[in-house]
Amino acid sequence: MLFSKSFSRVFLVTTTSVISTLFVANLPAKAATFSVSETVFTLDNFSTSPQNPSVESITNAVAVSRDEIDIAEANAEGTVTFEADSDFAFLNADFSSDAFGEGSNFFSFGESSSFAVGTFVLNAEQILSFDFALSLVNFNDIDSLLDGGVSTLSGVYFSLFDNITDDVLGDFIAVSNVETNLAEGRNNDFTFVDGSSNVEFEGFSDENFEGNSEFSALFLTGSYLQFFDSPTEVRLEVGTLNRSCVQASPTTDPCTRVPEPSNTLALLFGFLGLGLVSRLVKSESNSSY
Repeated sequence: MLFSKSFSRVFLVTTTSVISTLFVANLPAKAATFSVSETVFTLDNFSTSPQNPSVESITNAVAVSRDEIDIAEANAEGTVTFEADSDFAFLNADFSSDAFGEGSNFFSFGESSSFAVGTFVLNAEQILSFDFALSLVNFNDIDSLLDGGVSTLSGVYFSLFDNITDDVLGDFIAVSNVETNLAEGRNNDFTFVDGSSNVEFEGFSDENFEGNSEFSALFLTGSYLQFFDSPTEVRLEVGTLNRSCVQASPTTDPCTRVPEPSNTLALLFGFLGLGLVSRLVKSESNSSY
């Protein structure tokens, strides 16, 4: 589906097309149950360079198999860079996670996250602007013989604040979640995109939320632009999150050994105060698939 911000500020998209074939062709040739999440997020073409940019990232992978014939594997990896000099600035985050299980009793969990920050010192009557691009791709496949489930999530955000008053000057968030679960009572599939009035974006998505193999793919480009009529110190915060988990046991939540999805988003994104996570949960609860 093609879309732009001029159509709507919030998108809950459920479409299918040829992207599923292209994505599945590149997946590992593994049977049984697995989950893959990939995120790429770039910011460039800054109108002015940030001061003292910094980055950090966290990866975590857990794989547990109870019996000798069971197999459990999990991975989480990626890099984030934020480079800047007097004439150039560029941020790139590229992360992935995957989880795999085979047998009747296994649990696998992979998660990667990143955070970057930079400060801009602006003069009166100066513009701050930059461009961004992202891709969020999730894929699940579940063995029809298992009464377990698979959960995959990817997301990105950026927020800009007045560094003195902490007032919000702009924000953007994109999150996609795919849950493939044979246990009843758990079907939490959605794609959510939202941004403030000074953020423009457009792109397309492709999704399949039915059957034993489900996926979502979101590709966007956009820009942020704001004019400051008085001297202002602006803080830019950028974050990403990937999570994949599979479980063979009869449960309605494949990620029961880790925080719930909404809590993880709130903790990582820090958006509860801005209302973006609450808008996400509200949109999710009011939607049916």
